[in-house]
Amino acid sequence: MVDKRNYQRAAQELCKQFPLQLLDFEGLFVDALRDVATKAGAKWQAVVNADATPGSDAWKKFLVLVNRAMPIVEQQLSTATRTILLTYPGLLARYDQMPLLERLREKVGRSDGIPGLWMLIPGDSQPLLDGKAIPIISPGQRSRIPETWLKNIHGAIHEVKE
Repeated sequence: MVDKRNYQRAAQELCKQFPLQLLDFEGLFVDALRDVATKAGAKWQAVVNADATPGSDAWKKFLVLVNRAMPIVEQQLSTATRTILLTYPGLLARYDQMPLLERLREKVGRSDGIPGLWMLIPGDSQPLLDGKAIPIISPGQRSRIPETWLKNIHGAIHEVKE
């Protein structure tokens, strides 16, 4: 978790300090949604309009497309060869797709799974997406990134003065 004002900076610093594969969930999801919408013959503007009207009949049809897109996204995430740093995961909560995180968690460290999954969450104390709890097993599965770390103070400790 990181203060929302430092979100981009945190993603960059994490990728600089650790061998992570940066994946933008929103981008992956929207690409998959466009693909399934095209295959279904839906016009993109109609999809966007349906997304803007939760609870409507159009929203219910939209969620059918979401449910078709999610396996595509899951497959893409499941092919990672390095630990994933997943950014912008808020749509998981918006579209009630939080169980994806549980399925990915179960794949971590397995020979047929993924090396690891880190998710960058804007926030201060609670691991929430859009007000919904992120499925974690223990407090050890979350951490707050302090601003001092983002300012690279940790790197200054290792500098050798000449």
